[in-house]
Amino acid sequence: TRIPARTPSVEALVASLTPFMYLGDVSLALPADASAASPPKPLTEGLLVAHGPRCRAGPFPAGADSLAAAAEWLHEGARVIVWDMATGGAEPTAEQVAANNDAVVALWKDDLKTTVRERLVARIHVASLDGPWLDTLAAIKPFFGGAQLVLDPSLLESTPVLEIAEATAAVRGKDYHTDHLLIALEVAGGSHAWPVADVAALHKLSVSVVGPGVIVEEAAAQANTAAANTSNSRGWVSYLDEADDARAAAADGGAAATDAVSCFVGCLRSDRPDNLFPTVVCDKLGVALGLVYSTAESLRASVRCGRGVYWSRSRQQLWRKGDTSGAWQDLHRIDLDCDSDAIRFTVVQNGSPACFCHRPGCRTCWSAGAHCGGIGHLERTLASRLACAPVGSYTKRLFEDPDLLRNKILEEGQELVEATEPDHVAAEAADLLYFALVRCAAAGVAVADIEKHLDHRATKLKRRPGNAKAYRIAAAEAALGDKK
Repeated sequence: TRIPARTPSVEALVASLTPFMYLGDVSLALPADASAASPPKPLTEGLLVAHGPRCRAGPFPAGADSLAAAAEWLHEGARVIVWDMATGGAEPTAEQVAANNDAVVALWKDDLKTTVRERLVARIHVASLDGPWLDTLAAIKPFFGGAQLVLDPSLLESTPVLEIAEATAAVRGKDYHTDHLLIALEVAGGSHAWPVADVAALHKLSVSVVGPGVIVEEAAAQANTAAANTSNSRGWVSYLDEADDARAAAADGGAAATDAVSCFVGCLRSDRPDNLFPTVVCDKLGVALGLVYSTAESLRASVRCGRGVYWSRSRQQLWRKGDTSGAWQDLHRIDLDCDSDAIRFTVVQNGSPACFCHRPGCRTCWSAGAHCGGIGHLERTLASRLACAPVGSYTKRLFEDPDLLRNKILEEGQELVEATEPDHVAAEAADLLYFALVRCAAAGVAVADIEKHLDHRATKLKRRPGNAKAYRIAAAEAALGDKK
């Protein structure tokens, strides 16, 4: 999506991006002024904290100054940044490539104190097949985890795209190896809609393509589908059609664009005679709730309504989970497996009780009852106590007495610090987790919200010293002293 110079409300931006983020990454195309500065705070808090692992930012213009700005976007949560190797759409010279590599090393050594190779993508213009671009790929490989090749339209007219992709094979290295170079293809001008045959073949080569995306209605998809930006099994932006020469008109000016759902479906394969796709349904903690089946129609319906929608083999029709049982699901994301022959739905399971299985009280199809154990079970129990606690509930007492809850958190933290034996440490940590999650439940905070912040912090490139705060220690000791 193209971020305008005057950013709209972050809520509106996230709402427009959400259907695409169900399926994979979104690429944030930045205006010139935004690509030379840190992301604005509303965008950081509203988009990057919550959805940074799904966001690519750029392209940032060539030069060390813009690389420093790009690093700020990484620091604030963008998964990767795209950095131009040369200005004005020119192919980079060997001297420019060397200078860019030096700038990356300087950034690592002098500013970040760490390497971020896997989060850097070099954007390289390619005018001809016999140009210097393969040498450029080899030169940047130690410093960049990916390369986005911007192809001149005339090159595509004279050279099959698979020939271009296959030419990168010797440089890319083996999939999943630490030094592997991920490749994405883009066509200069930004309005190219890729034919399905090309993109399907590229997907098998682990080469992705970049271009504008849309999500169309089912009827429109059947009439004229085109490629769309979604994530392939390697986590890169990918596009795919259902019809060889079909094109979809984007809403903004009728530019050619790709339908995201058609792309996702086109990347799938099935060896079943009914062409259904096995689908594992999980909650946000990764607990498997059940096994269902999907079709192109059900995937499109799910993305359109933001809920778990599958294919009922017994009724031979769409099955929107919860319409009859009341146990509906909010969609979080959809992923392909490594072989592109199975799907994982990540959902928030709702209902009273919040169970997936048709058996009463069974949260998952693999459990004999509602109890699934662990942090997730504790979180659901606390939510239940907050809504309606039985008489004499200690958890209810904690909800109603903030001072007691505060003191218990301080007390259990102290006891965890003082514990020495492994089992004792585990027991005290369990106590502290219980009281901490009571505090979270009282504030309307879910475990997934905590994980979101943990994931966001893992993207940080710069670290504070992390020293203890004397005034906090003194306050805690005073509170514990008063309690005694």
